[in-house]
Amino acid sequence: MKKLIICLLGATGAGKSTILDILVNDKSLNLHRLVYHTTRKPREGEIDGVDYNFIEENVYYDHKYTGDIIEKRKYDTVYGPLYYYTTVKDIHANEDGPVIAAVSVDQYNAYKKYAIENNIEVIGIMIDVSTKTRINRLISRAESEDDCYEICRRVLEEKEELSRLDRSKIYSVVNDVCDNQESSALFVANDIKETIIKPALSRLQ
Repeated sequence: MKKLIICLLGATGAGKSTILDILVNDKSLNLHRLVYHTTRKPREGEIDGVDYNFIEENVYYDHKYTGDIIEKRKYDTVYGPLYYYTTVKDIHANEDGPVIAAVSVDQYNAYKKYAIENNIEVIGIMIDVSTKTRINRLISRAESEDDCYEICRRVLEEKEELSRLDRSKIYSVVNDVCDNQESSALFVANDIKETIIKPALSRLQ
């Protein structure tokens, strides 16, 4: 089967991670979570090797030196500079099986470039949600004043980032269909499964 990378796009608070968890836990799809690297510290409940590969900054420079990095992003945050990046090994952790990840616009574009060069298929799925709903979700997670400043920074930064995405070539779903966030995510995940992922897996067999 041809290698498949499924990319969930959307601003912070759109529900990408929740939908990703639902799809990965659906054993009928046999999706493998694409786990990339970050120099930031784990948040409460995050697991190394599951949510991210949490590393020190010197490990990032080692990967950069060896040329293993497919894409990288640097964020100047209130906590200092943080790096996120993907290696070739991350992409192929599931050998030839399909992988899925929540990604940024630049990350998605880098994966597409790598895919063209390596006979891999990439599917982009935009998770849309109203700005008001998204900000309310983010504020509910904030634990400090610095967290609130960081939320404001990310909302403004992501508005510019998402404007660079060619939406004519990706799927789009709305994660704001139910009053309950969990119910909405379940509904959207099932819609993605039935109308996008299952047809793609059948086509690539």
